[in-house]
Parts: sequence; C-alpha cells; structure tokens
Amino acid sequence: MTPGDLRNVAALTWPVPLQTVKAAISNFATGQHAFVWLESGNITVDGIRLGRLGTLSEIVQLQHWLLRHGKFTSLSMVSTAPHLRRVRMCCRAILPAAITVRLFAIPAYGYWDRNKWWSFPRTRIAVLWEFPKLLLYIPLIRFARWFA
Repeated sequence: MTPGDLRNVAALTWPVPLQTVKAAISNFATGQHAFVWLESGNITVDGIRLGRLGTLSEIVQLQHWLLRHGKFTSLSMVSTAPHLRRVRMCCRAILPAAITVRLFAIPAYGYWDRNKWWSFPRTRIAVLWEFPKLLLYIPLIRFARWFA
C-alpha cells in the first residue's frame, strides 16, 4: 500500500477506522510502499523497497516479510481487477505453495466499474498496459526464485 492507495481502499470495510490506517502510513512518502498489518486492532506498518518491476519486487518483499513474521498459512491481497493477473502469477512463482493466497478486486466504483471501465481514459490505459506487462512477466517468472 502507498499513502495514495487509501483512496482505492476506502470502499472496503476495515476492522479499524480508516483514519487509523491513514495515520499509520502518513509518515511515508506518496510513492513509498509499505506493508500494513492489522492484528487485534493494532496496526503495524513496514516500509519496503521496490525494484524496477513493481509487482514482482512487491511479492519478493512479501516473501521476505512473511519469513520474518512467522508461519502464515493464508493471506488476502486486494488490488484492481486488471492487476490481479500479474499478482497471481508472481504469487504462484515466489510464495511457498503451503500459503493460500486469496485475491480480491477493489469494489466497483467510479472509473473502476467493470461494466464501464472502457469509458474512462484512466482505466482504459491501465487495462491495456496490463497486456505488455504480462508478456514481460511471463519469461521473468521462470527465473522468479532467482529474484527471491
């Protein structure tokens, strides 16, 4: 999550007030990524460094985070629907098979409504850019363990 991602996740039902999450990541720069961990009403935010291939390096960083924080058997990931294909590819290649990964698209609203995404330039570009990204990631995934 980046501080800018809060606008995308505002439609979700959070176990803590969204203002609390916002305050927890307020010290991070706009483009800086962080893992936000909610447990028993407490929020932990760990900043991460990304490489050139954002999604791939995010999942590599997630693997390192999971190793540092104990044995997890499942996790849930939330992103935009078009982005979830790359997320799934990277998770399958990098994360241990013992971890169940559940992927959720952000709720349809405004320009991310799946019935009218094509009518907004922003989402049209985002969806169309996924195809070349997928073509780039397919050969890279074969070497994903090397990245980890």
